[in-house]
Amino acid sequence: MRKVRFWGTRGSIPVALNAHAVRRKAAAVLRAAQGKKLNSPLDIEQFLDSLDFPLVGTYGGNSSCVEIESGKEYVLCDMGSGARAFAQEALQRHGAASPQTYHILISHLHTDHLVGFPFFTPAYLPGNKIHIYGCHTELQRAVQAQMADPVFPVGFVTLPAQIEFHQLTPDETTVIAGIHVTPKLQDHGGDSYGYRFVQNGKTVVYSTDAEHRLEDAKAIREGRKKPTDLKEEERDYYLERRYPSFGNLVPRDVASRAAKERCDAGFGVNKTGEAVYLDFASAIQRYGKEQA
Repeated sequence: MRKVRFWGTRGSIPVALNAHAVRRKAAAVLRAAQGKKLNSPLDIEQFLDSLDFPLVGTYGGNSSCVEIESGKEYVLCDMGSGARAFAQEALQRHGAASPQTYHILISHLHTDHLVGFPFFTPAYLPGNKIHIYGCHTELQRAVQAQMADPVFPVGFVTLPAQIEFHQLTPDETTVIAGIHVTPKLQDHGGDSYGYRFVQNGKTVVYSTDAEHRLEDAKAIREGRKKPTDLKEEERDYYLERRYPSFGNLVPRDVASRAAKERCDAGFGVNKTGEAVYLDFASAIQRYGKEQA
């Protein structure tokens, strides 16, 4: 595994930047440009490259879709609206006339994780092979329902790509595109499954829509409790409970002892301060792959 790309991270519904947000970014860039020599296109590009990501990029936007780059075949986690952006980029890489193989692992069957499938361009091109994996018995029905009449004008059965569905079993490892993939059951309405990917000594865990203790989260949001008020025995260390063997990269709003202090101090990545990105690379170096 060489790289992880985030094509969509928004929950529930895709959200685009509004005019106010665009104006605020533009104003910030103009302030940063004061006194700079921007006399050529190269000067401008170098200046933009020097800015912090929030000024020249965006977070969220599309709903869940994460690409794991591992080799010649594509591997995706979920088919939220970000799948459309991925598909456009993938076709630019190799062209529509060059058939490819796509492996898609679905965490759960809620709409925000499937809504991108009807707009997944490779499905409309003959010669492409699309393998869809998941642990839910209703997986195929749920994906096909995204294109059912009268919801969508093009029916699933008309798609010219070769599409196959594969039923996975929690805690059983399957080799997909040369990667060892292990699903894990998570606490979520209708069940959700995280995936652990292992290849060439590197591990990535994709774990989305896993519930924390909802009563504690509600009390914290309402100001009736502080994160530091939670007793150790009351804390739900979800990551450690479900994934005793950590990965190099865990792109999720999971809770662990190592991240607790950061969350308690309000340094989480979302407004609640309860979401974090965890990188266990140093832990693996310290403790070794097996123990970590």
